[in-house]
Amino acid sequence: MNTPRTLDHAWAYLLRACRPPAPNTVRLAAEVGPIEVIHRHGNGTLPDDVLAEFHDTCGDWEAVAYDVARAAELGARLVRPGHDEWPYPEQAATGVEDATATSAVAPLALWVRGTGRLDTLASGAIAVLGARAATAYGEHNAADLGHELAARGWAIWNGGSLGVAGAAQRGALAQPDARTVAVLGHGLDHTHPVQHENLFERIAENGVLVSEFGFSTPPSKRGTEARDRLIVASTSAVVIVEAVPRTAVISTARLAHKIGRPVMAMPGPVTSGRSNGCHHLIVDGTATLVINAADVEQNIERSSGRTDR
Repeated sequence: MNTPRTLDHAWAYLLRACRPPAPNTVRLAAEVGPIEVIHRHGNGTLPDDVLAEFHDTCGDWEAVAYDVARAAELGARLVRPGHDEWPYPEQAATGVEDATATSAVAPLALWVRGTGRLDTLASGAIAVLGARAATAYGEHNAADLGHELAARGWAIWNGGSLGVAGAAQRGALAQPDARTVAVLGHGLDHTHPVQHENLFERIAENGVLVSEFGFSTPPSKRGTEARDRLIVASTSAVVIVEAVPRTAVISTARLAHKIGRPVMAMPGPVTSGRSNGCHHLIVDGTATLVINAADVEQNIERSSGRTDR
């Protein structure tokens, strides 16, 4: 195994080599550095909990060279621990694991494309999520909420999917100088859904597109799950606009609640199956009922004692 030429090459290798989330690899890399993690992987001395996070057949240096070249072509950059844009709590230099919830779901590093700064966009960030097969009611409310939150200075994060997520992004972008982020569950050189190619370009103009996957990585269910976890790790609160029970959106809301993020949900018609997931979250205490951006801000203030902007 070759020795990485730079820290960026080492982090890019780990992005190829590990399945996100990889909290044990994150911890070890903070203690000994990414280059040493790669050396230990090569000589078979990684702890079992770290080794379990590596692919059986992990990325090689040719793949890393490809990623670096594609990043240059697309105007993307690698943001990693120690980088001035890195927004996540880093593990203590003493090797003692950071006990914050964010550290358990934070990425190893990220490929980022766009004119925005990731650290700024993660400050005062709200995830607006919901059903892909949204109703007109859901898309209308998502667009209004994204627009209102952007006007109040919040950065809107989601995966840029069809339905609620895309509507929230478009609503936010109708505001001048809106700050938005699309977290992708695949490489930055893929567009998924293809219908949102123009939307993603608009997001990159003032915000960023983010991925913890090597370039050329295609969309997948596992990638979507990792993407949703990263959205939760990067934002101050989560709002569900419309969702069916027992879907990925509901699982994401429960993860956010588990790690201490304020979770909110917008109610819908009691006759609409598309809103039942939101109703269940409200009834079981996972989410607080909200109807507009003012409600969202007030709930965040009650939860944290500040607006986090």
